Amino acid sequence: MYQIAINRVAGGLRLLRSLIDMGDVAILRGVFHRNEAYIERHATETERLVLASVRKIMDSMIEEERNLGVGACLNLSHPSVAEAYQRPVKRIVDIVDARGGLKLQGG
Repeated sequence: MYQIAINRVAGGLRLLRSLIDMGDVAILRGVFHRNEAYIERHATETERLVLASVRKIMDSMIEEERNLGVGACLNLSHPSVAEAYQRPVKRIVDIVDARGGLKLQGG
């Protein structure tokens, strides 16, 4: 059971960092709030520091979107954004189109 908790904490932190890189504030907020208590309870001290850093970055992203509009943080060159756009995920398509389209690497 303990190993499952370790993997869930590490995996959760990787997912949160990936969402930060993607710039998907809406999903980042939801995943953070659903998992924060669990991670706090089962994390090492180092992982708690990572979680605090994620919270600080997330809070600044929330503020940026409050000032510049929903989707302002979305990384238009991130592969996961391109994948969501192609799927299509309506929320992502609407943001990408409003911001002038994907910014694909090498293209």
